[in-house]
Amino acid sequence: MKIQLTHPCTVREIAHVTGASPSPDLSWDAPVRSVATHSDEVEEATLFLALKGENTSGLRFHSEVLRRGGYTMAQEKTEKGLLVPSVTEALYRLANAHLRSLRRLRHTVCITGSVGKTTTKEILWHVLSGSLCLHATVGNQNSDIGLPLTVLAAPEDTELLLLEAGMNHKGELSRISRLVHPSLAIITGIGHAHIGNLGSREAIAEAKKEILLGATEDATVLIPQGEPLLDGIKGAKRVGNCGTGEYSLCRADGRLCLCTKGGARVFFPEKMQDSAMICDTAFAVAAALSLGLSPSLIEERISVLKDNIFRQKTFCKNGTEIVFDAYNASFESVMNAIGQLCDKECETRALLLGDMQELGVHTDRLNRYVAEAIAERRKRISFLFLFGENANGIAAHACEAGFPSDRIFTNADADRPEASAADIRKICREGTCLFIKGARGMRMERILDILIGEKGENADVR
Repeated sequence: MKIQLTHPCTVREIAHVTGASPSPDLSWDAPVRSVATHSDEVEEATLFLALKGENTSGLRFHSEVLRRGGYTMAQEKTEKGLLVPSVTEALYRLANAHLRSLRRLRHTVCITGSVGKTTTKEILWHVLSGSLCLHATVGNQNSDIGLPLTVLAAPEDTELLLLEAGMNHKGELSRISRLVHPSLAIITGIGHAHIGNLGSREAIAEAKKEILLGATEDATVLIPQGEPLLDGIKGAKRVGNCGTGEYSLCRADGRLCLCTKGGARVFFPEKMQDSAMICDTAFAVAAALSLGLSPSLIEERISVLKDNIFRQKTFCKNGTEIVFDAYNASFESVMNAIGQLCDKECETRALLLGDMQELGVHTDRLNRYVAEAIAERRKRISFLFLFGENANGIAAHACEAGFPSDRIFTNADADRPEASAADIRKICREGTCLFIKGARGMRMERILDILIGEKGENADVR
């Protein structure tokens, strides 16, 4: 990731904020115009953050940084470098100093949760644009490194920071919260993502609640209706299906809308049918109402939401509808995908499922739940294609639960996507709907590219 500094500065200013010690061959007056975390993004006057990972260090790329005219910030002495005790701590100090310089900043919205963070953020950005000067997380740069870099890139006229905060381990959201001090915090849900690192949904919930540790005293907190693991958050407002929440999904005049306890209503577009999409939109609408936008303005803006806001993409090739939803594959999103496929009105329904990943010791248990859910819907799901190292295990669970073995195709070799594509082509014909779901690390798009052609030749995209 690379960001341009709103106000280019000098090595002297960087050292003053971070406590860094520049090497003797680096001028204190040398300009710094950008900050990068990848060496191939470095250009003249770029500060390269030599972050340390589990298996590697950014210092490996120091010579490349020098060749490109940049400087390296590292925890070891380098040529034309800045020495710091912690590169990450230095980044947070830079972000904090810049944050304090944003004189027009009125609101900081921070969104976390196991599912729906990015889509909720994109919808809220669309709704708020034109009402406030926004600066938002780009794409899914929501890590404990991506977020402070996002803050560091905020223009000086920013009125609202719209931040997406992800986490893999306990303590990450605490640090983020104490940096940005959210005035509006959203926890979209507690699922099983990263359960391999944290051990239980209870531990995940505690880690997600860290987003509140640095929140302002009068912060608005939005949480999902019906999630007992978030009970006890003082002043939190519930968003969801049950009519007892501050923001409740209901039907009025035959249309879906979000209703407030005060009687305000925001009607959703009729084309919005997917439950995950509705949930993400509900959080965005509740946030916009909390920020003072009128129901009529919000309704107008969500009525023209563009399809590319949503992660799911649909293709049509030779009469086969292909739904591609492989940005992530938490247990909850996989279960939602199964439901979506079963709701499709078509002759043949097929599911291509890649590994969920990052489930740790819970992998087999959650795979079994997924397999049982598929087997329960065997009258609606005609074929099951499994891809990745868990393929055979899921197939065994599905067969045990009653799914016909002759309708299951397995490919445990993730390096051979063409094998899965060949199996799919055997059954795909006009009137088939194929739903592709899998973790980002599975690179499910390799199978999609084979099915529709790498450039999508003769494939309609919706």
